[in-house]
Amino acid sequence: MAAFDLEAVRRDTPGTGRGIFLDSAGASRMPTPVLEAVLAHLRLEAEVGGYRAKELREEHIAAAYAAIAGLIGFAPAEVALLENATGLGQVVRASVHHFHTEDEIERFAALIREG
Repeated sequence: MAAFDLEAVRRDTPGTGRGIFLDSAGASRMPTPVLEAVLAHLRLEAEVGGYRAKELREEHIAAAYAAIAGLIGFAPAEVALLENATGLGQVVRASVHHFHTEDEIERFAALIREG
């Protein structure tokens, strides 16, 4: 694995030279490449609409799922991307309601612990 160049990341992240921010644990500042990608996609959505923009970016989306899956040792179909950790918590809570017995809940918890 390549060395992590912290100074390069700081140079590429607007606002990092303006002090220490302790109020952004759930929403850290985006590096410039991420900001540019988000803005480009929003512009595309404005031009062609959200559904068509997603269709046009399916290859990029599939590559993101594959990269994340490879990083954590899962299959791409086992990866779920949500808007934030709050959304993840809501999905997990909603999923648990589908279990009918204590054994099912324990099996689910074991799967999570195993990672």
